Formats: sequence, structure tokens, C-alpha cells
Amino acid sequence: MYQAYCQIDALFQGLPFWRNNQESDAMTLSIINVSDKVFPPYEFRGLPCAADQLTGTNKLQFDSLIRNIEKALIGERRLLRLFITAALEIGRLEEVHPSEEFIEKLPEAKKEFLHRRGKYQKSRHYAFYRLGDIRQAMLHPTKIGAGLRWDRWNKLGVDIPVSVYGLDSKSHRAIRGRGTKQDFYSLISNIKDHILTLKKFSGDIFSKESILELGDIHFCMANLIKGGVYNRESSKKKKKDKSDKTQIDLTNP
Repeated sequence: MYQAYCQIDALFQGLPFWRNNQESDAMTLSIINVSDKVFPPYEFRGLPCAADQLTGTNKLQFDSLIRNIEKALIGERRLLRLFITAALEIGRLEEVHPSEEFIEKLPEAKKEFLHRRGKYQKSRHYAFYRLGDIRQAMLHPTKIGAGLRWDRWNKLGVDIPVSVYGLDSKSHRAIRGRGTKQDFYSLISNIKDHILTLKKFSGDIFSKESILELGDIHFCMANLIKGGVYNRESSKKKKKDKSDKTQIDLTNP
């Protein structure tokens, strides 16, 4: 349930919208459970705010969402599809901040041709899609997804999206570099110890003490939920005779 809580809490704080959320005056959310055909949609107003600040109807609907997401994450339900609409209010003539896209480099001959005419190729442009003749600014799904999962467990207490090495785009450094032994690969190698820790755990998963105690496990799980290709070393460098063929029990404790 804790991972489900973290993701929806980030959504209610408007974190997936990045700078757009920082400059907005208010936000509302409409969430439809498409899988179960639950209508009317859940409506959340008075946002952005942390999940623990919700009251009344908002709190009841929030708890229902958490239970469904939890079931999807632990495999109690096959699929959960949510249709989410967010409306952020900003002042007139205020800027919006869409995703950026890198532009494929032109051949050298074409670049020289443009340079002679005083024109230069841009390295990137803002992402958009077309609505008829209108270009509509957009955020890429990967950027929204990164904003749903935040590393709340790193030792420095820095707010960064979940990634294997804890990359901080502001300071251009890896908070969880290899030397820290706090990167995903180092922690996941101790998965047997993590499973034993979970089996012995009997406290409140939401208490500050528990979050600190289980921080490494939460970080690993957040990366696995995020998904990706996890391969730190090239398979060519590994010796077959030293491969670990030990089977690991990944059943839910």
C-alpha cells in the first residue's frame, strides 16, 4: 500500500506537471476507473496538497483509489486502467512548460548550406501535437511517469525522481552513485536480506521510523515499478563459471 500511496500523493501534489504546477494557482483532478467502469468520476478539488491533508469526500475517494492501485501492484487484480484529467489554473498570458525534444542532426553538407545563409539548426524544440491547424503543447508520458515516482529515501533528503543512480538534474550529480553502495544494483543484490526483513516486520508501514528502516526496500520496489532494462555489466564480461544460479523466492511475505 505504501508504494501506491506515494504515487497518488505525488499526483495530488501536482509533481508530474513539473514547473507548470509551481506556477499554477489551483488544480482539480478527475479520475475515472475505466477497468471497473466506475461512474461518475472521482472529483478532487482544492489541490495541490499532500494526501494526508485531504478531508471528507476527497479522503474516501482517495482511499478507494489506493486500495485498487495496491491490488494491481501486488497482483490481486490483473489490470487497473485510470483515466485522469488534470486542470491547472494559471493567470492570463502566463507561460506553459511542455516537454522538450531533441532534433535529429542534419548532414554536414546541409548544415554548411544553412550556415552560409546565416541559419542554424536548433538542438531541441518543445513537444507538441496538432489539433487541426493548432499546435498544442504537451508533456511526454515518460516525463509524467517520472513525476509520479520520487526518491523519498536517499540519505541527503534531496527531492529527485526515482532512478537507479539517483540522478539529480539540478546539481548534475548522482546522489546514489556506485561508491555510495546505495544505488539500485548494490541494494537489489541483497534481495534475500530484504525479504527476511519484510517477513520479520510487524510495525506501521507509514510511520517515520518504518519508512527509514525500510527505505532501501522502498527504493528498490519503486525502481521495479518504474520498470526498465536493468543491466549494469555487459554479459560478455561475465564468466559463465561464476554465474549465480541460486533461485530466489520472490513470493509476497
